[in-house]
Amino acid sequence: MIHLARVAILLMVLLWTGPVFAVDPVPGCPGGHKCIPLDTFERVKAALGKLKKIETTQPTFTTEPVYIVVDRQGRIFSSGADPDPALGEMTWGDFVVKFKWTPKLTVSHVVEANWGYRPRIKTQVWANVLDADPLDVGLAFEPLYVSWANLQVFAGTKSFGLALGGDVTKNFGLVGGVALPYKAPTNPTPMAGLFFSFN
Repeated sequence: MIHLARVAILLMVLLWTGPVFAVDPVPGCPGGHKCIPLDTFERVKAALGKLKKIETTQPTFTTEPVYIVVDRQGRIFSSGADPDPALGEMTWGDFVVKFKWTPKLTVSHVVEANWGYRPRIKTQVWANVLDADPLDVGLAFEPLYVSWANLQVFAGTKSFGLALGGDVTKNFGLVGGVALPYKAPTNPTPMAGLFFSFN
């Protein structure tokens, strides 16, 4: 690609200096030489200087930044796409070329699963509905979840049991299930309460 660019710029220089080589020689040159006017010579000299810079340097490219946005549905958007392509500039010697381009992007992002195994420890406060002294506190362990719902086992100061929880926030939610009092484990009671998660 660099060689093709050099050829293109060389053709631009030749086209720019083409009239130089078509001028009539200056009469009266000594020794049978053909002379050209001084202003034409200066143009040739300047053109060769531009060519020398191209041969001894590499082009530099600058582009405007490309922004990538991933929305909550996982869709990916980027700037520089049609119909508004990104802008860039190539500088090579004394030549500056502005161009438009459309970036080709490969984007990877992690999509969190919304179900599966998730070990989570919770502090829990609940009421055993049928007990005369219903209030209980303890710890719960959540091994499984589906979206905002989760399954958990719990044990407190007065009872233990199995419950379903619902996340209100990442670390807080509601819980309801069945509790078995230590004093009467054969007499299950409905329970309802709140939990606070550590992770």
